[in-house]
Amino acid sequence: MVRSVIKTAAASVLDEVGDPDDAGDQFAASRERLLKRISRADWAQIIDGESAFSESPEALVKWAPIIDTLKDLDSEIVKNSVRFRWQEVRRDLRRDLDAEAIIATLP
Repeated sequence: MVRSVIKTAAASVLDEVGDPDDAGDQFAASRERLLKRISRADWAQIIDGESAFSESPEALVKWAPIIDTLKDLDSEIVKNSVRFRWQEVRRDLRRDLDAEAIIATLP
């Protein structure tokens, strides 16, 4: 059930984003890797921690719309910033998510 919700949400966001012209030819492959990762994940075993967002910092550095020189110079700072930002997102999600209400709306 969780897999279906996550896959539907991710596909919806990706469909809305489309294939940005400035993303290059690797964007479609990254999109497919994400959807496969969602499909293969053992959602009952995923814990509430940093490991759930292990690819986000690297992805931000890779896809950031800035010149490569800046990415090289600031990649560690950006990666750490993302890691710390996800802490706030996880905290807010734990506070605001009504999982039972979401589950009740599923077929």
